[in-house]
Amino acid sequence: MKKVLFFMALLMTLCVNAQTIIFEENFDSTPQYALPSGWTTIRGSSNILSKAWFCTYPSAYNVFSGRVCANALANANETNDLVTPEIALGSGNSYSLSFSWLVYYKTNMLSVFVLEANDTFTGNETPVYQKQFSGTDVLLPNIDLSSYAGQNVKIYFRTKGLVDGLTSTDIDDVKITQQPLLGTSEIGANTTMGIYPNPSSDFVNLKTGSKITKAEVFDMAGRKVNAAVKDDKVDVRALQPGTYMINVETKNKKYSQKFIKK
Repeated sequence: MKKVLFFMALLMTLCVNAQTIIFEENFDSTPQYALPSGWTTIRGSSNILSKAWFCTYPSAYNVFSGRVCANALANANETNDLVTPEIALGSGNSYSLSFSWLVYYKTNMLSVFVLEANDTFTGNETPVYQKQFSGTDVLLPNIDLSSYAGQNVKIYFRTKGLVDGLTSTDIDDVKITQQPLLGTSEIGANTTMGIYPNPSSDFVNLKTGSKITKAEVFDMAGRKVNAAVKDDKVDVRALQPGTYMINVETKNKKYSQKFIKK
């Protein structure tokens, strides 16, 4: 328990005051039945009861304030896609996507896709996030986009009906937050630890100036993950793309460093 509390306190210290919102849309200033500038919608059905994405006021079931972006589906397997403008994710930073999502009436599937801005979306890509829900569920996802650093991207929010019958979905407060990566960092001493390459797709090398006695890797929720550490090298091939924290101990020092698995 002490180790977990220490890790979370460290993570909060590293993150506080370092985040910058680089993209935000709450739809409040968008005219009724329109879309914000640069946003588009892909309607997957010609059914007259199915409605492509448009801005409006929340439903009676909704806890959201101001305007939202909404759509409606009438049958199973129908889809509607809401597409952001092109968003630049600069190198040397980590990124997270958050938004509010509500479905009501029938069972529905949310899928979020991220593509390079010039790529053609087919709907067959692997989503970065997917969840099935029903009733009047409110969802508040937070999705790591750090593996897309250095790219210009578009984000596709897909709603898909899973049963016949009218279902509707609202989205609000879409936000991308940027946080700088730390090149080196340390706890309780004046020397530093180097970590490279960062981002990495296979192995991360550690440089501390003395023999490493222990190293552990955690995800950003504080859960320890399976990453083999041998001498001064960490095997990250089995990790999902995203941001992680590695805690390293030598005979006299303790270090903590964030890195990205791409």
